Amino acid sequence: MKFHFVTVVWGEEYTAHFLNRCLPNQLTPGNLHAFKDTGGALYKIYTTRKDAGSIENSENYKRVKYILPVSLNIMDEDSLENIAGDEKYRKTIDLMNSLHGRAIKEANADDAAIFILTPDALWSEGAFSKARDIVKGGKRVVLLPQLRVAQETFLPEYERLFGAGNGGCPAPARELTKLALAHMHPYTKTFYVDSPNFSTEFTWYLFWRAGESGLVARCLYFHPFLIYPKVKDAVPMVAVDHDYPAMAVPEYKDYYFVKDSDEIAGYEFSPAGKLAEFISPGQFNERDFTWNALARYSRPLNRKMLLNPIVAHGGEVTREFMEAREESGRIARRLVAMFELAQRYKNWQEKPRPRNMDHVKRVVIFGSGSGGRKMIPVAARLGWSVAYIVDNDSARWGGVVDGCGIKGPDALGSADYDLIMVSSGPGREGIFAQLYGLGYKYGRDYIYYQDTVIVGGELISLFDY
Repeated sequence: MKFHFVTVVWGEEYTAHFLNRCLPNQLTPGNLHAFKDTGGALYKIYTTRKDAGSIENSENYKRVKYILPVSLNIMDEDSLENIAGDEKYRKTIDLMNSLHGRAIKEANADDAAIFILTPDALWSEGAFSKARDIVKGGKRVVLLPQLRVAQETFLPEYERLFGAGNGGCPAPARELTKLALAHMHPYTKTFYVDSPNFSTEFTWYLFWRAGESGLVARCLYFHPFLIYPKVKDAVPMVAVDHDYPAMAVPEYKDYYFVKDSDEIAGYEFSPAGKLAEFISPGQFNERDFTWNALARYSRPLNRKMLLNPIVAHGGEVTREFMEAREESGRIARRLVAMFELAQRYKNWQEKPRPRNMDHVKRVVIFGSGSGGRKMIPVAARLGWSVAYIVDNDSARWGGVVDGCGIKGPDALGSADYDLIMVSSGPGREGIFAQLYGLGYKYGRDYIYYQDTVIVGGELISLFDY
């Protein structure tokens, strides 16, 4: 069986982390060395021409080349020109998706399973070989939550504890997890259900404390550490750890969840101030989580994922873990049941009959992507002025699309419009649930950009108009 190890990296800081921390972490007996002389393994790096020079001069890179064939792929330099300003985060993700999509297509052409590695993550000793054995045993995806740690305090301790002095940094899973839990990133701490800064708007992790040595997690999304795609033409649209696994491997039976950090552990390190703009006072509330996280971000597969308890611990699994697992299970089952009940008895997606829209003069478009751009001229042709565009992605707020300003969903409370036009295909289900939860009615207060309406006595298909 073939395996591709894929890393997308650019920029001086990330390239330095990749070369000086990530590669030594991977150059261990249970990780990359376990693939030496096995045949069919390829290490692939996607980077810029400038960073490629630093990579090629690195001793750790040369050590990788001694173990495995390496492919150093240069990205289109022009794709980096616009990575700046308010949309930097979104554009960076778009570029990452493009490069991951390219790597996925190349791996699929080789019928290879794909290790999706990042230039700011460290793995436990034996993680690579264990994941390989799981996929060889018949599973298609190896999933685990990749928790974030604060690099300023975590990295010095990591290097003190695990630096081997010989180019490799083997980190036993339990010791690595103990260190990670002691240096958890401020944003990651907001995932605890008892956090005073919990945000139902921007999380798909739920954490319960388990004594002094760990936590129990319930997750809507996981990092696809190793994936052997069944659907070969699928590529990430939102992110490789978001929508891609469900598209590439649609059957739940093909998933393997790493439920105990003793088996495989991986942690992402970031500056403590990263994502600070998303931290604000808030409390976990089951109804809000159902209407926001479940309704907007989940598919049936994700709701099944939520029912899997994930244990992360730096010590022995004690009675507190059992209690946290039971409590989290009760809440996870209740969240899924609430969502399914709402779907069954109050179906916010039931398509209405075409309605007369002659009263409409001013509209809001919900979604700033390609669908939103398509609806702006459609609204103009119907004689409707666009008040503004609404998007759930805070990175886009304050931006402009074809002359229309972008605002957050709170702007809908002003009611300075006659109709909401939902223009997001991938986000349709979540946006519909969001609007339903706010008291809006489909067909009266909002419509979908593929709906049919009546204007001036004429039956009009919006998408084709």
